[in-house]
Amino acid sequence: MRETIYSLVLYDAFRQESECPLCLIEEKREEEALDYLLHQALMDVQTRGETNREGFCRRHFEMMYRRRAYRLQLALILDTHLAAENARLKKLAAGLTGRGRARPKPFSFLGGAEQKTGPEERLLQELRYQERSCYICRKINTVMEEHIKVMFYLWEEEREFAAVFAEKKGFCQKHFRQLLERAAQHLSSRQRQVFITRITEKQLANLERIQNEVHRFTEKMSHHNKDLPWGNARDALIRGIKKLAGICRLE
Repeated sequence: MRETIYSLVLYDAFRQESECPLCLIEEKREEEALDYLLHQALMDVQTRGETNREGFCRRHFEMMYRRRAYRLQLALILDTHLAAENARLKKLAAGLTGRGRARPKPFSFLGGAEQKTGPEERLLQELRYQERSCYICRKINTVMEEHIKVMFYLWEEEREFAAVFAEKKGFCQKHFRQLLERAAQHLSSRQRQVFITRITEKQLANLERIQNEVHRFTEKMSHHNKDLPWGNARDALIRGIKKLAGICRLE
């Protein structure tokens, strides 16, 4: 396979020591997306239109706010996003606030089936969208799908990558689930079964390993075990959380 940014990043991540190489890639892409938004894309009309509509999740609002040198950039993004969202909400709530036209009926009945068509439901749909929508998350998810697609190709076609892959300690639970799901899309039926069997065995073995390391950590917290060797348990609490939850900034 011709070297691409995707394959180079995959090789680099899978050669590092970690509980989930895909988390290493996702963290890198997350930082790049934030840098791009707060620098080059700040005055881009298309990007501002997307951020005005999609907004951000709590995690990415927090990450942008912690970049203290870019508070003005964040304020500019937030200003136009709030203006656009306020306009949408006012329009959707026109029949509910007493300031618009007469309140329409919230439900219509078609063929005996109750269909929600009223202003309450349209307002709720917008609020639900804003809760789950995030410009940064969408960008990351898009690029991670491409990394996973290339990862399957490398695993199937390049022995060097397959050997590196086999030495890893599994993945976080989110990426483990994604790999099980995407295997059907990117591998032949024969190779898919081989992949699923191997990755599942590896994941279960490493979940047991991390549990044993966390248990050793709990034992070391007792003064009765001061002479008990730490083994690999010193950072087991952090690694155990990351194994279950994926990217967490705990250090």
